Amino acid sequence: MRFGNHKTVGQDPNYFSLLEAMNADGCVVCRLADRQLERIIDSLRYERIDDYEIRRKIHQSGGFCREHALRILEQGDPLLHAIIYSRLFEQKVETLRSGEDIASRRSSSDGRKRFGAREGLRAPNGSECLICEGLRELEDRVLPLIPMFYDCDETFRKAFDERGHLCVPHLEAVFSKSKPDASPNGILSAQIRKYDQLARHLREIERKFDYRYCNETSCEDEKKAWRLAVALWTGC
Repeated sequence: MRFGNHKTVGQDPNYFSLLEAMNADGCVVCRLADRQLERIIDSLRYERIDDYEIRRKIHQSGGFCREHALRILEQGDPLLHAIIYSRLFEQKVETLRSGEDIASRRSSSDGRKRFGAREGLRAPNGSECLICEGLRELEDRVLPLIPMFYDCDETFRKAFDERGHLCVPHLEAVFSKSKPDASPNGILSAQIRKYDQLARHLREIERKFDYRYCNETSCEDEKKAWRLAVALWTGC
């Protein structure tokens, strides 16, 4: 089956990546993002942090967002952190001494929000965290392909119907990322069925906590439904 610029579906590496991601629980795009995150962190630890342009980009953007800074911290790499944060704190000392940083925070109407936001104390210029940028590029590449693969390829469609998922954030993103010649209606209908089934499993969990039904056995899908619900609602 061909799509787009006459490329065969099976020739697209993203096709196989998505199929493989369906073997794990949760949203297929989130699973790909997890793997991409691991690759980026590994590349920083073992080679890319020696690249001057990479270090400059990290420092100019004010480091990493809070979520990704904590993920890197989990790796326990003192040298990597010394390279990154020595320059960040040198920059902070320079701006604090000049008074520019405090003045800009006071004059900003959203200064309080920026200090307490999820991204942490990053540069106020709006630059993306290096890892956030890499994950956004992955999403921009993969999301438009999902409805195309689903409509054009029976193997992909069957695999998704049996074991694939899209979290709510990524399902909504499919609509904004879809190409004009690829309707998201097929993948939408499939995911609506899955959300409906998940809601029914969750209702069964509620029901079986009632003492009148607590002796009933829960199926495997019910046992993992509450964790899956969090993953699919939040995109984690």
